[in-house]
Amino acid sequence: MSPDASGKDGDDERRSRLSRRLNLLEPGGPLRCSLFRDLVDERFGLGELAPGQRVGVFRVAAEIGRGGMGIVYRAARADGEYEQQVALKWLPDTRPDEARMGLFRHERQILANLKHPNIARLIDGGHCDGGHPWFAMELVEGLPIDQHAVARGLNLTARIHLLLPVLDAVKFAHGKLLVHRDIKPGNVLVDADGQPRLLDFGIAALMDGSRSATAFSPGFASPEQLAGQEVGIASDIWQLGRLCDTVIRAGNAAVSAPDLLAVLARASAEEPEQRYATVAEFDADLRRFLGAYPVVARRASVRHRCLLWARRHPLALGTAAAIAVVFFGTVGAFTYQLAGERDRAELARREAERARAVTQAVNDFITKDILSAADPWAGGKNGVALTTVVEEAVDKVPRRFAGHPEIAGQVNFELGRILSNLGRQDKARTTLDSAIEQLAQAASPPSPALLEARFQRARIAMRTARNSDAGMMFRALRDEAQAQDNQPLLHHIDTELGWNESQLGDFRACHQRFTDLQTAVSEADGPLVRVKITHGRAYCSLRLGQADEAVEQARQGLAFATERLGADHPLTIDMRWMLGMAHLGGGDYDTALPIVEEAHEKARRVRGEDHAGTATIAQNVGIAHLCAGRTVPARHWLERAVTLRRRQFGPDHLWVAATQAVLGIAWLREGNGIEADRLISDATRSLSRDGDEHRYVRAQLLATRAELRLYQRRLADAAQDYRAALEIATDMYGPDNRIKLSPLRVGLGLSLTAQSGHATEGLALLRDALPIAQAHPDCQEPVIRQAVVTLGAH
Repeated sequence: MSPDASGKDGDDERRSRLSRRLNLLEPGGPLRCSLFRDLVDERFGLGELAPGQRVGVFRVAAEIGRGGMGIVYRAARADGEYEQQVALKWLPDTRPDEARMGLFRHERQILANLKHPNIARLIDGGHCDGGHPWFAMELVEGLPIDQHAVARGLNLTARIHLLLPVLDAVKFAHGKLLVHRDIKPGNVLVDADGQPRLLDFGIAALMDGSRSATAFSPGFASPEQLAGQEVGIASDIWQLGRLCDTVIRAGNAAVSAPDLLAVLARASAEEPEQRYATVAEFDADLRRFLGAYPVVARRASVRHRCLLWARRHPLALGTAAAIAVVFFGTVGAFTYQLAGERDRAELARREAERARAVTQAVNDFITKDILSAADPWAGGKNGVALTTVVEEAVDKVPRRFAGHPEIAGQVNFELGRILSNLGRQDKARTTLDSAIEQLAQAASPPSPALLEARFQRARIAMRTARNSDAGMMFRALRDEAQAQDNQPLLHHIDTELGWNESQLGDFRACHQRFTDLQTAVSEADGPLVRVKITHGRAYCSLRLGQADEAVEQARQGLAFATERLGADHPLTIDMRWMLGMAHLGGGDYDTALPIVEEAHEKARRVRGEDHAGTATIAQNVGIAHLCAGRTVPARHWLERAVTLRRRQFGPDHLWVAATQAVLGIAWLREGNGIEADRLISDATRSLSRDGDEHRYVRAQLLATRAELRLYQRRLADAAQDYRAALEIATDMYGPDNRIKLSPLRVGLGLSLTAQSGHATEGLALLRDALPIAQAHPDCQEPVIRQAVVTLGAH
């Protein structure tokens, strides 16, 4: 056929292929779906493995189970490197060519990067010599989620709380453009810590078209799967609805709450457009039910709203108030019923149209506003950075979701949260401000999504050193969460308040807060908040001079985070950095240095070189070298940290000044007082523009300038700075904390001893403080050595 004759048909076919590749939740999305569509293009069979047989670096132990997606074996690592148990997925056979092998490896990496505390991780995968594909997954020991609910005798509220992390896991994967396709109780195991773990993400789609159409579980296949149609977000939502219904009713548990039944019915509606448009909407409605707020899935009568209000405020109602609520609720319900009969059909029609419009808008936003940025055929650029894609997507939200403020608010919330995690705080701030305004317009009373958006907005204020503003935001949000008895949110808020207190230098308050939180949280709070709390307690212990406690907390936190979140999770990396800093605070520099260097390498690889967290760890690597007396590598690391922080926050930011002052000390200890003077003077000017609330940074700056002036023999000025630093430190740590105060008192003693008329006071300070400072030098060895010589001469 000639090119002219085939032009229109060819264009249609190309558009059809592009549409399929950009389908909302096809795993791999714009990466051409090689793992999920092109891996298998021939007919295949399914062989079996025998115990002892080796696959990759793993040796098969025993079969665990089998189904439409292959056979699952328990296997153990057999290369002698380290011990590891896995669930080995033995998939249907195929013979891929070299090109598909490359794409297979590429998209296998996509699945391996799917890191969420409630998703079982992909560990390894490949092909045997004969071309047979396999995957090694994290081995999760536990009961299926419905059996766990029955075995533990969980009530309705506990069952819903158990399900919420599963919804969060699916929402997370959908954000990565991955679909599960086979959500069922057997694919959600509850581990020994009581956490649900979702298995087999993406595995169902490893089949070709003929097999993937039948790779589902009876009773949990969505209507579109049964019809052989393409599946996406709506199919996963249907299966989540069925999963929730199964878990809630497991063991013949009765469900009589009309709101909950309406939520489950909407999630599992026959037609995809009648379901929730996103998992976030489904999750929000379940949380509304738990919080005794009207759900979106069911119109609430006046009487029902009154009864829900009464459930939320039981102590606010006396007998008379209860009678009034029932009376007026009954009258209101009767009035509403008379009016509602007239237009119920019209409202139902409008709701269906709205649902279809929202679904179309979400699909268009993903495919046309996000995925197209990485598709050259749609005007995008190959290899475009994720940050660029997200920032450009933010600008398209108002047009795409005009008339749907709640959806626009939820989209802006997710984009703002992602931008903040990517280190783009300014853009994240304005995006979350828009989300808060839109969600407040759409929801009354405040929805869980609105509270979450406000929580993220307060975190950005803290991340950009606007700590007073952050504290006010968190406290106001805490009052609302307490009024709603939202314990999980309260624990998150208290965790951030603890970190905010640490940035303000109130280390005694933050240590007490984190200590109390460790006894208050439970498995239901999840591993993320537990790791943050342990990290916070370790950090505040270190700042109080309690290095042994900091090391122990950091060790426990690192082991827990590695097991539950994975070695490359950002919080695990932060805990590794914390362990290094705890050793540094105890004077064990040789142990600290490789730990913080490893943490930096992981942070650079996971977060990127330009992330604020990476810059923080780079600074601490420099401090570790400085404390160990390695001034040249210390300067190298600290100069890198200054450059990164200037790029992130601008030249006059508080944290730039703090890093610059430490760099000045590195120059000073190398003997270059001129460069040290320039850097520390510039840092001091920057701090003077930033207010007085950051006491810790101010005390550190005063101490560094005092050391510089001691070196310059400006003894009166040095004594003045040491006295000012001591005053702030005494307020922060308490007058009895001699571990933190003694190095400063040694510096003050040195500056006084060399001054005429002040030698007696200086020598007394040295004799009192020097023994403690020698035991806890706090990176002040040059000053302490000078004090030893001075005291010996007298």
